[in-house]
Amino acid sequence: MLVRRTSRARPGDIALVRWPSRPGQLSIKRVLREGYFVVGDNEFASTDSNQLGLAEVLGVVITRLSSSDA
Repeated sequence: MLVRRTSRARPGDIALVRWPSRPGQLSIKRVLREGYFVVGDNEFASTDSNQLGLAEVLGVVITRLSSSDA
């Protein structure tokens, strides 16, 4: 992932986040609404703001690099 470091994200953005309750865990999640309520794209198997509350946004994903890009 190529991430632009910022604390600003808009609904629909894919963001690199962490939660205050799990400061050592980084996740990639979709921003659902302002205030940084984020969700995983797999609603049945994702730990997200529904369980952990509001996330801290560290950056917005610009692009995804595949193994063939390396």
